Amino acid sequence: MSKTQGRINDFVLKIGTVNVVHRSLRLISELIPTRSRTDDRSRQAICIAMPIRSERQKLMRLIEDLGHEIIPLSSSEALLLELDAIEPCCLIADAELPGLPGLDLLRALELRHKGTPTILIGASGSIQNAVEAFRNGVRDYFDRPLRQRAFRAAVAAIVGPRSSI
Repeated sequence: MSKTQGRINDFVLKIGTVNVVHRSLRLISELIPTRSRTDDRSRQAICIAMPIRSERQKLMRLIEDLGHEIIPLSSSEALLLELDAIEPCCLIADAELPGLPGLDLLRALELRHKGTPTILIGASGSIQNAVEAFRNGVRDYFDRPLRQRAFRAAVAAIVGPRSSI
């Protein structure tokens, strides 16, 4: 076999290997179930991340009639994992979530999920936190005790009515 023929055979072998690998990866990707960011939960879900269960439930009751799925979460880690799977129409979070507190969470959201409308709920009288939250892109900020009508109106303004498509 000539030197040129040997090079041609090596080249054909490499092309064949690349084609086999490409086909294998395509087959594997078709077998792995994935949840698309455009699935039916996308843009229809509201994530509520509050560390205290009773607070999550209270907020859920305030907005449940808006017609959107509500995903309750208890920590910033759970929230960031959920946001990797869906793109909610609104995020409501406690300013003092376990893991990443509110302002650090906003910075992480800015890096990973820019544009997700976010409402933070903080301690009463935390004006500096509210100012910093607005600087970091929060849509609205509420002190405790929560003004329920204003909170519900803010969420409704963000999410609007759910379409029946």
